[in-house]
Amino acid sequence: MMSIPEIFERAYAGERVSTDEGLKLLEEADLFSLGALANHRKEQKNAGQEVTFVIDRNINYTNICIYDCSFCGFYRKPGNAEGYVWSKEEIFQKIDVLRQLGGTQVLIQGGVNPNLSIDWFVDLFKSIRDRFPEVHIHSLSPVEIEYLARREKMTLKDVLLKLKDAGLASVPGGGAEILVDRVREIVSPRKTEKIWFDVMRTVAEVGLKGSASMVYGMVETPEERIAHLVKLRQLQDETNVFRAFICWSFKADASTTRLQLPESSGSEY
Repeated sequence: MMSIPEIFERAYAGERVSTDEGLKLLEEADLFSLGALANHRKEQKNAGQEVTFVIDRNINYTNICIYDCSFCGFYRKPGNAEGYVWSKEEIFQKIDVLRQLGGTQVLIQGGVNPNLSIDWFVDLFKSIRDRFPEVHIHSLSPVEIEYLARREKMTLKDVLLKLKDAGLASVPGGGAEILVDRVREIVSPRKTEKIWFDVMRTVAEVGLKGSASMVYGMVETPEERIAHLVKLRQLQDETNVFRAFICWSFKADASTTRLQLPESSGSEY
């Protein structure tokens, strides 16, 4: 195994960091040196000081979900009195506020609600496109899309093409959590890593873009965090589907989740 200075030297030269080297950096390298290295690699890939962003609003159109993820305090099972589905007009009101604030993108996702058909989403997306043509529809996580395919007895490709024709412009990476099945069997047993990767490959196949995500600080090991990143890198090599990577730490709350774990630090982030 190379030393930290040797790994840095190779990385500064533009060489790829291996799985084992990535783990060593995660566990042993200091934060500021890693930050400087990351900025250097960014400059190699995208020269210049310009950084871009979008003003986005998340709209959780329903909290009804048939999945039973141990980390989730948001969902309600079908039939629960606290379950909801927002109407088109309620969604339009939220998008209108986004537009007034200069926003350009809306992220619509929610629970896996068995009562909502693909026609419901097609109508919603067409209506948003007609009413807010300047707003980019970045919506529906891979799990929601995969469930729609099973519900409607359609292929992933056909579902995505139908949604794309209705106005879907890109797909968020929600539901990735940690893309290692040992972790998923504990925190989200009905959402396999295969589902996530199959959908994202199909997103690329139909000419859409997606984003990659990561929720850490649950039950995963440092090795599994690196494995997650390596799998994302491999899929990007294969498809060039991702336009962004977003990660966030697990937030525990005794009133909303069955997982009780210490929160991650800012340095860890």
